[in-house]
Amino acid sequence: DGSITIAANEAKDNVRYLCTLDKFFGPLANASPVTMMEHIPSLMNTICMIYCTSPFYNTSEHMTSLFLKITNQMINTCKTYLCEG
Repeated sequence: DGSITIAANEAKDNVRYLCTLDKFFGPLANASPVTMMEHIPSLMNTICMIYCTSPFYNTSEHMTSLFLKITNQMINTCKTYLCEG
Protein backbone atom coordinates (compact mmCIF):
# COMPACT_ATOMS: atom_id res chain seq x y z
CA ASP A 1 0.00 0.00 0.00
CA GLY A 2 1.35 3.43 -0.97
CA SER A 3 0.27 5.18 2.20
CA ILE A 4 2.18 2.69 4.35
CA THR A 5 5.33 3.31 2.33
CA ILE A 6 4.93 7.08 2.69
CA ALA A 7 4.37 6.77 6.45
CA ALA A 8 7.39 4.47 6.82
CA ASN A 9 9.62 6.88 4.89
CA GLU A 10 8.37 9.81 6.95
CA ALA A 11 9.09 7.89 10.15
CA LYS A 12 12.63 7.09 8.98
CA ASP A 13 13.22 10.74 8.13
CA ASN A 14 11.88 11.88 11.49
CA VAL A 15 14.16 9.46 13.35
CA ARG A 16 17.13 10.76 11.34
CA TYR A 17 16.26 14.39 12.12
CA LEU A 18 15.67 13.67 15.80
CA CYS A 19 18.98 11.81 16.04
CA THR A 20 20.65 14.88 14.56
CA LEU A 21 19.06 17.02 17.29
CA ASP A 22 19.92 14.50 20.01
CA LYS A 23 23.59 15.51 19.97
CA PHE A 24 22.53 18.97 21.20
CA PHE A 25 20.31 17.82 24.04
CA GLY A 26 23.17 16.41 26.09
CA PRO A 27 24.96 19.77 26.21
CA LEU A 28 21.66 21.58 26.77
CA ALA A 29 20.79 19.34 29.71
CA ASN A 30 24.19 19.28 31.40
CA ALA A 31 25.72 22.66 30.65
CA SER A 32 25.90 25.93 32.47
CA PRO A 33 23.95 28.76 30.86
CA VAL A 34 27.21 30.19 29.48
CA THR A 35 28.35 26.96 27.83
CA MET A 36 24.80 26.27 26.68
CA MET A 37 24.90 29.50 24.69
CA GLU A 38 27.88 28.18 22.72
CA HIS A 39 25.67 25.45 21.25
CA ILE A 40 22.78 27.71 20.22
CA PRO A 41 24.13 28.80 16.78
CA SER A 42 24.77 25.25 15.58
CA LEU A 43 21.44 24.11 17.04
CA MET A 44 19.63 26.86 15.12
CA ASN A 45 21.45 25.89 11.93
CA THR A 46 20.38 22.29 12.41
CA ILE A 47 16.78 23.31 13.01
CA CYS A 48 16.86 25.45 9.87
CA MET A 49 18.19 22.50 7.87
CA ILE A 50 15.44 20.27 9.25
CA TYR A 51 12.81 22.87 8.43
CA CYS A 52 14.07 23.20 4.86
CA THR A 53 14.40 19.49 4.12
CA SER A 54 11.72 17.75 6.16
CA PRO A 55 8.23 17.39 4.77
CA PHE A 56 6.99 16.71 8.31
CA TYR A 57 8.70 19.50 10.23
CA ASN A 58 8.12 22.28 7.71
CA THR A 59 4.80 23.31 9.26
CA SER A 60 4.41 26.01 11.87
CA GLU A 61 2.70 23.59 14.28
CA HIS A 62 5.55 21.09 14.22
CA MET A 63 8.24 23.75 14.42
CA THR A 64 6.44 25.41 17.33
CA SER A 65 6.32 22.09 19.13
CA LEU A 66 10.02 21.51 18.49
CA PHE A 67 11.00 24.99 19.70
CA LEU A 68 8.80 24.57 22.77
CA LYS A 69 10.63 21.37 23.71
CA ILE A 70 14.03 22.98 23.18
CA THR A 71 13.07 26.09 25.14
CA ASN A 72 11.70 24.02 28.02
CA GLN A 73 14.96 22.07 28.14
CA MET A 74 16.96 25.29 28.26
CA ILE A 75 14.75 26.66 31.05
CA ASN A 76 15.13 23.46 33.07
CA THR A 77 18.90 23.58 32.64
CA CYS A 78 19.00 27.18 33.87
CA LYS A 79 16.75 26.34 36.85
CA THR A 80 18.98 23.43 37.79
CA TYR A 81 22.08 25.60 37.48
CA LEU A 82 20.58 28.33 39.68
CA CYS A 83 19.28 25.93 42.33
CA GLU A 84 22.58 24.09 42.63
CA GLY A 85 24.56 27.34 42.77
